[in-house]
Amino acid sequence: MSKKNRKSLFTWCIRTLAVSLVPTMLMVSCAADDDDDSVVDTTAPSVVSTIPLLNASGVNKATTITVSFSEPIDTATVTTTDNNACAGSVQLSNDAFSSCVSFVNPYLVMDGNTKFIFDPANDLAYSGTYQLKLTGDIADAAGNKLSPLTIDFTVVDATMGETAALDLSANLTAAGISSSDAQAVVSAMNTQISTDNLSQSTDIGLITSSVIAGAFTGIGSIAEADRLTAVGATVKTVMQLLGKFSGSLTDATTGRSLSKTLAEVFAQIAADVSAAAASTNISDSSQVLNSAAKSQSENLKLAPVSDENAATILGEITADYGKEIATNLNISSA
Repeated sequence: MSKKNRKSLFTWCIRTLAVSLVPTMLMVSCAADDDDDSVVDTTAPSVVSTIPLLNASGVNKATTITVSFSEPIDTATVTTTDNNACAGSVQLSNDAFSSCVSFVNPYLVMDGNTKFIFDPANDLAYSGTYQLKLTGDIADAAGNKLSPLTIDFTVVDATMGETAALDLSANLTAAGISSSDAQAVVSAMNTQISTDNLSQSTDIGLITSSVIAGAFTGIGSIAEADRLTAVGATVKTVMQLLGKFSGSLTDATTGRSLSKTLAEVFAQIAADVSAAAASTNISDSSQVLNSAAKSQSENLKLAPVSDENAATILGEITADYGKEIATNLNISSA
């Protein structure tokens, strides 16, 4: 065979081999892609937090139950009872599960199916120790089941105003306010709630307005260096009230959405802060408004605000306080 023919034969062999290998290479490539797509979720969900907390005491009888999970949950696996039977994957009882608390249906789902808020159909029993049971029927989208969990908490017969007093005292103390000054602020708030005839009220909007007006009056009598700090602690207390009594924010008659109702409540908080700012005896009212806006934004998650609505709500808070600052400074918003 000539050199030319040997070269031609060699070229033909190389081409034939390359063509024959292409399907094999494609099959290997596709198989590798299939392997990448076949990763199975085997991680079981876990509970990140609950409200009330484990072993919490002094829980208000009108509390809602909030459970946050580590990953999105299949809502079909989250079930409650409406006839006092201990059935469903979420159960609440104060008699060792001989009977269970009925919940309002449907429950509220937030943050991409990771946060659930359950509202008991009636106030919980005064001075009762309750157990919240989350069963192993709760699962994620892949079917991975939750390890069963039970938490205990104790209920007290406290009104919204009494709950506000406890929380405000704790927040002022945690912020470094002296016990005597903290007591002065709480006492002024209690007086305002009584004056407004709201001691037994369950209207969260009226209560928060009264809390701000009363506490700000008390703030005006404490050490000047601590007044702005106390303003922040007061607004934090208001945000806690919104979280603890989130069921009071839903208008069952009109069916308004929770986010819309919250937006209205938040706008009212800014207006209440503006109206009461002078009572703090802080000469620059814009400082009061800025301190309140900062606290409200930082404590946004204490209220029932979803991750999806957080950015919108924050923008609205900024606009609400900006409007109040402009009004106080007689600046046209046009």
